[in-house]
Amino acid sequence: MKKIVLLFCLISSVLVAQESRTTLLKVEKQFQQTYVSDLLEMEQVANNPFVAFSIRVTGNSISKAIEAVYYKDINDEWQLFPIDENNFEVNNYHAMAYLDVKSKQTQVKIVFKELATLSDIKFNFYYPYETSFLETKAQKKSGYLDTAKTKTLASCNCAAPTVITRSTWCPNNDCPPNSNPSSTDVKFLIVHHTAGANTSSDWAAVVRSIWNYHVNTNGWSDVGYNFLLDKEGNVYEGREDDTTGAHFSGHNSGTSGMSLMGTYTTVTPETAMINSLKSLLAWKACVKGIDPIATKYHASSGSYIQTISGHRDGGSTECPGQKVYDMLPTIRTEVDGILSGCVALGIDDELFNKVKVYPNPFLDKIAIETSFLDNEVLVIKCFDVTGRMVFEDDNATKKEKAEIDLSFLSSGVYWLQLNIDNKTARFKLIKS
Repeated sequence: MKKIVLLFCLISSVLVAQESRTTLLKVEKQFQQTYVSDLLEMEQVANNPFVAFSIRVTGNSISKAIEAVYYKDINDEWQLFPIDENNFEVNNYHAMAYLDVKSKQTQVKIVFKELATLSDIKFNFYYPYETSFLETKAQKKSGYLDTAKTKTLASCNCAAPTVITRSTWCPNNDCPPNSNPSSTDVKFLIVHHTAGANTSSDWAAVVRSIWNYHVNTNGWSDVGYNFLLDKEGNVYEGREDDTTGAHFSGHNSGTSGMSLMGTYTTVTPETAMINSLKSLLAWKACVKGIDPIATKYHASSGSYIQTISGHRDGGSTECPGQKVYDMLPTIRTEVDGILSGCVALGIDDELFNKVKVYPNPFLDKIAIETSFLDNEVLVIKCFDVTGRMVFEDDNATKKEKAEIDLSFLSSGVYWLQLNIDNKTARFKLIKS
């Protein structure tokens, strides 16, 4: 007979600045069907829009053994924890739910589909406070409140998004970023949903709760996403841009994670949210020279994926929800249209229609054919997506066909600009 050891060791800690109450329960036992926790008492803390309740279960191959995890709501009824999109560690399972601030207690039930051995369970209650309350508190403490609530990211031909800064969504400045981030060369844009509530009176509090969950429950160095978006289309900064996140099933290198706050399995996101996502994707594609409708090899996952992908394309998950996933083909096409139109101002239609540029995409050389050159001077320039000129030929060429060697360019998106007299035409080029 296999020996069963049951050891309960209760360790509680309070992180006062974060208002995060963590309890670690050591459970060294095998379970066949169900585990039900004792009642978990909640504190009554004023000035909170909700309480974020998260758990982390550790055990041998525990993620494969768990069928479902439940919590009790304010009406003492069992509710299913939203399935966390980032449950990819085989020996860990984590989830978060939002509880009514008037709740006095809750309870957890874990249903297993096969024999499971638990090591410990971590319970975390996070009291995010109302953002306005934190702003007032911070102002009283320092006599000054940072008025720079937003910032504009790196410029490109496409409009740079305005993001809500970390110091704005966390006015106490007690949600520190990753102290030792690793940079990554972003070539893939990964769309997520957070699998949380679809409505909120305080989205900044939701962002703080996700940060706390990822850091104090999951043990990560920072919030896992690089950007988060609310239903009104506001963009919140997460992990530092162009640094490795924790969002793509352990295959994060070369990616940027953009997460829609809410659950979009059966609910369609608000138009403002999707429009903001498309603008964010277009800007990032512009900055990094990403072709939004391409499929390329992603070395970290060892697979070919589209440059704009859903999380499920890199792991076994529902994310970003079926409704969003069904929208991705249209989103890619529209992002490509936004990207193409970013430098459309000042284009002469007649010149554009009388010039042929091929092949496109190209490997080494491109050909430029014109049908009306007489004594005009054709000036050829090529720009990368940041607007930096990478090639120029301003010789007095009058040839009907010019061949340009661009083999020195790296793969990516470029803009070819042709000038004849006072006329200008621009063409989007893709270097394979």
